[in-house]
Amino acid sequence: MINKGFVASGMAEAPILDIYEYGKKKALEIGADKVYDFCIGNPSIPTPRAFHECVERLIETRPSVELHSYTAEEGPIVLREAICRNLKRRFGLELRPERILTTCGATSALIAIGKAIVDDPRDEIMVIAPYFTEYKLYFDVYSGGRMT
Repeated sequence: MINKGFVASGMAEAPILDIYEYGKKKALEIGADKVYDFCIGNPSIPTPRAFHECVERLIETRPSVELHSYTAEEGPIVLREAICRNLKRRFGLELRPERILTTCGATSALIAIGKAIVDDPRDEIMVIAPYFTEYKLYFDVYSGGRMT
């Protein structure tokens, strides 16, 4: 037996995918260099050289097992401390690293946010459309509320 609700959510309209297809079509017409595709999270600018240099330095100086291992659940303390320093410098915010939670991607972050803010099955999470089609699934299934 296949879950009918899950199938229905997969068959629902997905404006974000329409925008994606439109962008691909437009890129063929006017050139990919003139189309910035932000609709499904694809990068549209080159990776900064400093990032390449940092990755190369890490590969040369750290054991591969360390680079490819899971971190602490809340994220590495050095990262959370760096986030606190950055937020203080940019916005004057005084935060403690113990109050910061990092995730391994947007999906984990959205699920954590949904779980953190939904307290009742009648709670609704409002998302501006167009949105990535799986957002509804993340919020409806994992948060205990529902997305509108």
